[in-house]
Amino acid sequence: MEITHRKTADGYSFRIAARAHEPYLTGQPWQASTPLMKLRDTNARRKRGEPPELRIEIHCLREDLVIEDIEFTSGQFNWSALTRNRQIAVEQFIKDELARSGLPCGDLSEPPTGSH
Repeated sequence: MEITHRKTADGYSFRIAARAHEPYLTGQPWQASTPLMKLRDTNARRKRGEPPELRIEIHCLREDLVIEDIEFTSGQFNWSALTRNRQIAVEQFIKDELARSGLPCGDLSEPPTGSH
């Protein structure tokens, strides 16, 4: 992975991209045991107010996500047991696969109406 960072109006921004010869981001961009940044509260002795909070945001486009090699880990698949975020990921994977195959696909999150 190639990592670049820059200062922004709101703090710092890091861009993580696949290397030129790699189609996807894979692996870890850095060793988790090696700190890349240290933060210091310059007003640690404040008498009023709360200490500052760190906010991390991750932004990516849905079409940049690649979901593959899906395997069920249990013998029985239970859709209702999935969290909503996992249901959305499954729906998007199916929708993308249908689109790649040239098949039309409506809103998968809506139950079908009428009898088929």
